[in-house]
Amino acid sequence: MHETNPARQSMMTPPRGLRAWRDDMFLRIAQAWTARVDGGRLRLTLPSGRSALLGTGGGAEAAIRLKTYRLLWNAMRRGSIGVGESYMAQDFDSPDLVNVFRFFIDNKAALTRSSRGLF
Repeated sequence: MHETNPARQSMMTPPRGLRAWRDDMFLRIAQAWTARVDGGRLRLTLPSGRSALLGTGGGAEAAIRLKTYRLLWNAMRRGSIGVGESYMAQDFDSPDLVNVFRFFIDNKAALTRSSRGLF
């Protein structure tokens, strides 16, 4: 059994203020990116447990639970390939992956427009 050194673990875990700041930034980016979405809703749950409901409804109801924050970096760097790599690396999961795909497909045009100038 592998035991984690508590001193090393505390160095790897950001201070509470930094975690809250990271969550706020991540949610602001997600909200800006999905501001024009009108084809469903996405429940995004962060590793800290904080969550936000993104979108306006009228389509797929999807949910993503992040285990790490790497999904954002991978999506920015490699687009849908990066998202797939994050899924394979278990950076996130979903109770219904089909609805996640449906949400993104239904809102592709709005998400593409929103991402211009966002990053």
